[in-house]
Amino acid sequence: GDRQALELRLVGDSLQRSTGIFGRSSDVGSTADVASHTARTPTFYREERRIFKESNDATLPTNASFRGVSSTGSNVEEAKEDGVKVMEVGLGEPLPKMGKTGTMSETERMRIGNWGEHFVYRLLKKTKASSQVVWINEISETGKPYDIEITDALGRKTYIEVKTTARMDLMMFAISWNELLFAAEVGRRYHIYRVFAAPPDGVSTGDSSRIRVLTVENPVQRIHDRRAKLYFGMS
Repeated sequence: GDRQALELRLVGDSLQRSTGIFGRSSDVGSTADVASHTARTPTFYREERRIFKESNDATLPTNASFRGVSSTGSNVEEAKEDGVKVMEVGLGEPLPKMGKTGTMSETERMRIGNWGEHFVYRLLKKTKASSQVVWINEISETGKPYDIEITDALGRKTYIEVKTTARMDLMMFAISWNELLFAAEVGRRYHIYRVFAAPPDGVSTGDSSRIRVLTVENPVQRIHDRRAKLYFGMS
């Protein structure tokens, strides 16, 4: 799916199965229309101004500056407060470009992501032999909020979103708004497969002794139960 500035971090060491979304039972029928995934939309609350200061953040200098230029080229409004410049970005304004972390290009990320999808697809073809497994993005990126669709013998569907990293310890990953909404709609039929230690080139076979796959059922319920955290970032 498309990359957005939302990130999901898995917390806790228990991967218990859960049902329902936002505390309610979720048992969507097997013939549910994928296009209807926006029928239920989570409600988010917004504050006009709020500055959070971490109690353990002792490294922030009193003369720190925070500058940026928006993607349209216009200067972001700045205000000075206790020697720290605070940027204020209106709701309708684009977020400023602050530079990217890491050295991996978008092409490399897409290559590793495609490798992970192919890896999980082959894995599911073996482990779900009695079901129909379809890799949605096998030919090209479809933009759908999932990568693989599984249909069992009774016609029940499960949707798999694959998140791949070349690292062994990176639990945080990007999740798009459409993926989040669709996950909320189909509840326990939405699974995230987090693939670790993919080959950095996204081409070679990879080291099978290091590759790990973590599966998470119903990620929205996990967020509701505080067993996963949702972060907002600038990308």
